[in-house]
Amino acid sequence: MFKKGLSIAFIVIAAICLWGTKITAKEKQTLAYGTAGIQVFEKKVGGGEIDFEGIGSPGPVTFSHKFHVIKQNKKCTSCHMKIFKMKKGASQVTMQDMYGGKSCGKCHNGKVAFKVITSCEKCHKT
Repeated sequence: MFKKGLSIAFIVIAAICLWGTKITAKEKQTLAYGTAGIQVFEKKVGGGEIDFEGIGSPGPVTFSHKFHVIKQNKKCTSCHMKIFKMKKGASQVTMQDMYGGKSCGKCHNGKVAFKVITSCEKCHKT
């Protein structure tokens, strides 16, 4: 009972201190779930990052689940099963498909997010 009361008091104090202050999504999650909850949440979104590099690629690409889910407020189902298969490596990603509005190009079309054909350096790191 004492711990529960202490937790509620912490949340109330944090809310008062942060009133009117912009905080990041991660800070909101820390307040809501604690650091252990964030670690569980990050595991639920693919463990963070997936690195890949295709044949003839101008450089490796790191896809960040954390960025797309937390920062862009997307759900797993926004992409998985509609655009990509759930299992890592099961979906083939090619630039040709992206230019045609498939895979990453479904959103990275210049309307929803930056256009893949004009922003190579945003994904490909050398």
